[in-house]
Amino acid sequence: AEVAPLPLTMTGVGFRYRPDGPPVLSDVDLRIGADEFIAVVGANGSGKSTLAKILAGRAPTSGSVHRPGAAGLGRPGGTAMVLQRPESQMLGSRVADDLVWGLPVDADVDVDGLLAEVGLPGLGDRETSDLSGGQQQRLALAAALARSPRLLIADEVTSMVDPAGRDDLLALLAGLPRRRGITVVLITHRGSEAASADRVIHLD
Repeated sequence: AEVAPLPLTMTGVGFRYRPDGPPVLSDVDLRIGADEFIAVVGANGSGKSTLAKILAGRAPTSGSVHRPGAAGLGRPGGTAMVLQRPESQMLGSRVADDLVWGLPVDADVDVDGLLAEVGLPGLGDRETSDLSGGQQQRLALAAALARSPRLLIADEVTSMVDPAGRDDLLALLAGLPRRRGITVVLITHRGSEAASADRVIHLD
């Protein structure tokens, strides 16, 4: 299907991981448009990561999700995810290789420019295993941006980063709607991280 993840509307969305299991999400109504920075907050177990999966294209077990086209997870112009543990997303042994992993060989990607944008200037030839946790998280963000997504979901991306790196990473994410026209959904259990968001969605 044509890739077009936004605008997205959820109506009465619920989710269970087993037919006889407890509801993880129940009766969620939500609309996400273009160029927004949205924070999703809530305690552990409130369904934040499950909501992220549905935003990324997983079908709910009840209710409906409407968008103009496919979520297009990992596809250019679609949806990108950056996860809590960046090492789980690294596939290339070199930074520059990891950034473009899975893209067509003729894809026009400004590797040096993306690395500079996320705070990793000049590290294209570095081994990914030599990066710190914060640098790995920045690389995961750069790899997501290489696909020019319309929707970027950042799921607990600051949990493995020191306080200074956390502030830098949040500033990067907050600037993406204005700078690149990307809607960012930040999943976090820290209320302080939601302060710069346009909207805050609280899962109870």
